[in-house]
Order: sequence, then C-alpha cells, then structure tokens
Amino acid sequence: MTVPVTYTYQSAESGDIITNTTEVVLDAANQSVDFTVAAVDDAYAEGDEVYSVVIGTPVDTGSFENVELGNDTVATTIKDGNDNEGTPGDDDKAIVSISGDASVVEGNDASYTVSVDKAVAAGETVTVPVTYTYQSAESGDIITNTTEVVLDAANQSVDFTVAAVDDAYAEGDEVYSVVIGTPVDTGSFENVELGNDTVATTIKDGNDNEGTPGDDDKAIVSISGDASVVEGNDASYTVSVDKAVAAGETVTVPVTYTYQSAESGDIITNTTEVVLDAANQSVDFTVAAVDDAYAEGDEVYSVVIGTPVDTGSFENVELGQRHQSPRPLKTATTTKAHQETTTKPSSQSAVMPASSKAMTPATQ
Repeated sequence: MTVPVTYTYQSAESGDIITNTTEVVLDAANQSVDFTVAAVDDAYAEGDEVYSVVIGTPVDTGSFENVELGNDTVATTIKDGNDNEGTPGDDDKAIVSISGDASVVEGNDASYTVSVDKAVAAGETVTVPVTYTYQSAESGDIITNTTEVVLDAANQSVDFTVAAVDDAYAEGDEVYSVVIGTPVDTGSFENVELGNDTVATTIKDGNDNEGTPGDDDKAIVSISGDASVVEGNDASYTVSVDKAVAAGETVTVPVTYTYQSAESGDIITNTTEVVLDAANQSVDFTVAAVDDAYAEGDEVYSVVIGTPVDTGSFENVELGQRHQSPRPLKTATTTKAHQETTTKPSSQSAVMPASSKAMTPATQ
C-alpha cells in the first residue's frame, strides 16, 4: 500500500524544512514506516513557525476491501531562537564586516564597504556605527563624514569613502583605521556578530606619490616691506611663510641686497638670513638708511630673499614675492633736514631708497 505525503505551511515557509519524503509504502513486513523532516537552522529571528505533514488517499494493490484515512495531518511547530537552540552555531549568526583600501594617496579618497553575510529581512534594519582611530595620522588628515551605515533588505552592503586631506607638510606615511562597532538589529537575526571590524589605511604623502605638486602641496615664502624710507631712518621688512612651520622644524631664508642707484654704504645690512619656525611664521627686520650730508638725488636698493632651506616641515617650499623695492629716493635739503620720498618701480625687485620720509607699504 502506497501513501502519498505532502506538506502545508501555516506560518513556516517551504525553505524552513527539508521534505525528502513524498510517499510511504506499507507491506507485510512494514505495517508502519518512520520518516523525518529536518527543520533548517538559520540566523533569522522568526519566532515559532508552524507547518503540517499531510497523508493522502492510500493506493492498495489488493490487500483490503476498503482503505480509509484516520488522522491525516500532523501540525509541527518549529521552535526558534537561542532559548530553544542553546549555544548559537555558525548557522545561527549573521556576520557584519568591513573591507577597504590599505592605502590612499594624499588628496584622494579611500573606499570602504560594510556588509552582512546574510540578507536582512524585509522591513528590518541593521545599523552599524563607524569610528576612526589614529596611529600616526591625526584627525585633521582625513574627512570623516560617515559615522554609521544602515543595512537593509535592499542594501546587504554599503560603500563609503574617506577623503585624505591634501596639504603641504612632509609627513611621510601616516596610518589611520576605520572601525565598525556593535551592530544594532531591529529584529532580522537571532544573533549578529562582527567579523573583520577594522581596516588600517596608510596615507601616502609626498611628490613621489602625488605627482605634480598643486597649490595645496606648497608653502610660499615671501617678503614685504616699506616702499620708501627717510634718510637716517629705518626701513621695515617682513619675511613670512603662508603655512605654519611644523614643530621642531625650521625654514631658513637667506637675505641679500642689491643696489640700483644706491651704494652699499648708503644702508646698514645687518640681516643676512631669517629663520622661520613653529613660533615665528613671520619675522620682521629693519635696514637703516645712513644719514649723510650729500645731496645724492634718487637712490634705490633692493632686499632680496633666496631659496629657503627647510629642515623637513613641507613637501615643497617656493618663493612668492622675492624682492622688496621702494621707488627712488628724492632728496631735498631744507634747513639741514633731508626729505626724500620714493616710489616703487614697476620691476619685481624690491628696491629700497637710502632715505625718505614717506613710508608706504610695498605691494606684492
């Protein structure tokens, strides 16, 4: 006698059980036949789920006058969750992990992916916090816009980027890490655990990695100062760098003087170099215009800065305004008082007259 076996689902689904038995054959040696149905173990928090095993009309080859069904259905409840299953196995867990770039060139974006190894149930979410730690990098070296990632039925993985800030500092390789924390599941899984929770990324710095330097990769050293000076007075100058010098480093800037119509004896040139450091992003100095009795007319000199010597603060150091040049000195003698005024020439050289009463700041 052959008895068909079928399965119906109340709150369970077809994938919740393994239905290998579709019929049972009874004979003289087997008045009863046992079989099993496997309840599939998974990570989903489904609660109690019910299915039924149903036998259909028996087919008798001739043994009985009449064959009828007695109890034809058994309803079985699948008991889910840690309280019923005990210690969770791998099948009872959803694993959330992060992957991403091991290195990024300064000025570019590093890419990361947070993912869960099992699909999130419809209507549920898994929220994953994202934090950042710094080994040799600092917080200002990256832009950390992403602080959490939300996974759902439509997004089993989520990508995001971290921008490595481009700057002028010679920092070498710098390492930071992107770290995911404990996921918050609204009810999709029995257990959610972390797999790989950290990606360490090295920021590759310097011209060898970044290629042609842009404006962000350069520190600019310039000079500014008085366009004129009264003979017998001091002309003032400032050498500065447009970005702060790193702690423990220096930028030494040579200072020289050239003479257009003035002569070396017309000024006192005590300053031959300027040292910029973390405490001194700019340095002021003066040049004395020597007072004398001669009616010399217009006299012009220039203060010139040369190639800076950086001990290691910046990737690239370039010169901006190299010269500070006042206009020629105009001398007039009135009761032993020399009154000279100068106007700045159109050349890029910074020219300073030996004396002038009108002191106007030089344009760069």
